[in-house]
Amino acid sequence: MSELIAFCGIDGTGKSTQAALLQSRLEASGRSTEVLWCRWDPFLARPAVRLLDHLSGRGAKATATHGSGRGSGDSRRALKRRFLSSPLLRGLWTGVMVLDYGLQVAPRLVRARRRADVVIVDRYRHDVLIDLSAGRELVQAPRILRWLLPNPDLILVLDLDEEIALARKTDSLDLTYLKERRRLYRELSLSPGAVLIDASDSTDMVGESVLRVISSHTTTHGGINGQAAHHSRD
Repeated sequence: MSELIAFCGIDGTGKSTQAALLQSRLEASGRSTEVLWCRWDPFLARPAVRLLDHLSGRGAKATATHGSGRGSGDSRRALKRRFLSSPLLRGLWTGVMVLDYGLQVAPRLVRARRRADVVIVDRYRHDVLIDLSAGRELVQAPRILRWLLPNPDLILVLDLDEEIALARKTDSLDLTYLKERRRLYRELSLSPGAVLIDASDSTDMVGESVLRVISSHTTTHGGINGQAAHHSRD
């Protein structure tokens, strides 16, 4: 079975850029590599998401200023927290969201792992859990999600100041949205198999940090890629 590397982090940290860069470096060292973009695209939960967006006025979000932290973002968070304050509704929402995401991603992941030596996922199940956890402590992955989507060999959590991230990724909801999630991603980085990487440097410098982490992981745990470790010293 191929090895699995997950890039996680708030919007604007450069996950897609680093995933593509790592793919090119691994392939240059002789490893077949595939990148999957795994952001949650609601299907089963789409009616509920659209209703929440409509009630919060998120469709008019483009008029909000970057650093306001107000407007549709506040309305949406308030509605979501009120909705999830009911244990029954929280359980239903969690179940639908987990199944929606897991059933979309799992078949693509299985196929990719059959084809490639290394599969890189741009976002993964951890990002869904952080969406579920916003405004409270990080929730643990339900058993069915762990069954559908196995643990990665390595979780690379890209970390960046939320104001810089918002300037890079202007379609993020607002600063409050990014701050809540950055806190949770930093908590995720303390989990086994996860590493926090400073994403404030240039693309190439962050890429070198990624290779150093992979090299260290290879030395400690084996696998992933001795050739990538060699490449990082060239």
